[in-house]
Amino acid sequence: MPYTRIHMEISYKVLMQWNVIKNASDFILGAIAPDAVHMNADYSLQLKEQSHVWNCGPHWGITTDSDKWKRNVLDFWNRYQEHEKTDFIRGYFVHLLTDWLYDVKIWTPFISMAENSYEEVRKKYAAEANGIEQWLHQKSPYSKEMWKLLGNSQSVTLEGMILAKDIDRFKEDVLIHRYQKDFYEDVTNYSCCKKDVIALFIEECTEMIVENILELEKGNIK
Repeated sequence: MPYTRIHMEISYKVLMQWNVIKNASDFILGAIAPDAVHMNADYSLQLKEQSHVWNCGPHWGITTDSDKWKRNVLDFWNRYQEHEKTDFIRGYFVHLLTDWLYDVKIWTPFISMAENSYEEVRKKYAAEANGIEQWLHQKSPYSKEMWKLLGNSQSVTLEGMILAKDIDRFKEDVLIHRYQKDFYEDVTNYSCCKKDVIALFIEECTEMIVENILELEKGNIK
């Protein structure tokens, strides 16, 4: 699934179009929160599946029922939309929709065409995905504002899904450690995670999420 910086880019673009959001900081935090399970001392794929309302295949990364996953995402929205931290939930919802679409458009087609084992493909893809993260952070005009918003956010525990203490550690890692390279990331010759594909996905995903939000607000999706 897309890494943190892609989630932030998409959520910020959604933020600029979703005018009901009052706390942009909590929205941006929510948009990266599901992946904070990686900071849990007892991290496992089961925690990842729980935080992403995913039970749609043999294990995380191998989705065999995409429709079920999207239904789970919509059910999450219906279950939590009255939560007191509304904008955090909205960001969390955007994260889940982004992962679902990335799986449909990029990840599942990619691994289905790969000749090597799943683990070999995952490792090669991860190396390039990390490079794309740095490239996107360096080129985006929104990075400075996003970091300011994220720094002012407050973490939330969603029982059975994510812990505030893990989100706090994840936020600190993103803000202080993860994107501090002092050289420009050259992604020109990437073959697994191509910058043009990622750039197009960011635009298409933003459009899809905004369309879904409009339909949800009209009551056309439940």
